[in-house]
Amino acid sequence: MYVEISPRQSGKTTRLIQAASDYLRHNPTHNIAVIGMNSSHVKDLKNKFTTLFTNQNIGRIKFMSGNLFGKFDTEPDYWFFDEFGYMREEHVKHPIYREVIQNAYYCTTPGYNPSTNMVVDYCIQRNIQIHYNNPWTESHIMEQNTIGWDDYTREVVLGDWVRFMESKGLFNGIKINLIRKEIKKHRFTSW
Repeated sequence: MYVEISPRQSGKTTRLIQAASDYLRHNPTHNIAVIGMNSSHVKDLKNKFTTLFTNQNIGRIKFMSGNLFGKFDTEPDYWFFDEFGYMREEHVKHPIYREVIQNAYYCTTPGYNPSTNMVVDYCIQRNIQIHYNNPWTESHIMEQNTIGWDDYTREVVLGDWVRFMESKGLFNGIKINLIRKEIKKHRFTSW
C-alpha cells in the first residue's frame, strides 16, 4: 500500500503513472484499475496513460471514475487512485469488502474531507507510512511571481498542505522542525 498526500502541482499524477508503469512491467500477467474523481478526470488520465503505454499494456488497465467504481469484469490486481480525497468514502473502499484497499496506490491533495481522513486514519492506526513530496523551492515559487501567483502558492498550495499534515500528526519530531524551517524560509503569510 502506498499513500501520498502532497501539495497541488507537485507531480502526484506523474508519480502515479510511473508507479503504474513499473507495476505492469514487473507483473506482466497482472491488470490494474485507475480511478479518478469524475469522468472528465478519468478521460484526462486515460489520455496521459495512452501516450505513455503500448497497446499491450493499455489493455491491462481498467479506467473508472468514483461513480462507476466496482463495475468491472475481473477484479484488478492493483488499484491506483488519483485525487482520492475528492471522492466519496465508498468509492475509496473495496466495492465488496467495504474497507480501505491494501493493494492500492492512493494519492491526493490535502483536504479536510471524509475520504482523506479515512485513509490517513487507517494508515496511522496501522503504522503505514504516508509519503509526501514538496517540490516548491524558493526559486520555483518566485517563478510563480511572474504571473502573480507567488502569494497564492505560499498560502493556499503550501500553507494548506502543511496545516493538514501537522493537524494529523504526520509532521513530528525532526520532520516538524524541518517543515517549520521551510515555513519560515518561504514566509507563509498566515504563520
